[in-house]
Amino acid sequence: MPSLINYSKKSNYIKLDTLYGSVKVYKALDIFPYISRLINYGECHNCCLSFIKSNKYLSASTCLIDRTFYGKHYHSFINIEDGVLDLSHNAFMSIDDYNKIFSPIIINTVSVYQLDDEEQRINKNDSLGGDKNLLLRLALDKQINNKF
Repeated sequence: MPSLINYSKKSNYIKLDTLYGSVKVYKALDIFPYISRLINYGECHNCCLSFIKSNKYLSASTCLIDRTFYGKHYHSFINIEDGVLDLSHNAFMSIDDYNKIFSPIIINTVSVYQLDDEEQRINKNDSLGGDKNLLLRLALDKQINNKF
């Protein structure tokens, strides 16, 4: 993280001092022990899709965030009240802290109740690659059609 100045381990979180201010990052498994089978580094879209299918009251967002040294990449996370659950990094933080350090450009947010309709909509004219994860395809569709 290029903006990192210092870090310290507290009793139940890690405090990151960044160029953008202090951020608290909690180990997600300490707060949500039942998610252990969903933690998988580099598989954020798959993890989030699986999670919202079994947690119908939550939603997943797909966004663009900065790469470490150049460009941006797509990333999905779970929205929990005023927090962000990042299943691919086993991290939980406030939405304010997430916005502070990642400055995400949120392209799409979807709940399990919207998945079928959204998938049918994009499958009608899907040139986005059916082999890609649904969350990523939905975000790409919105980005291509400037609907975010």
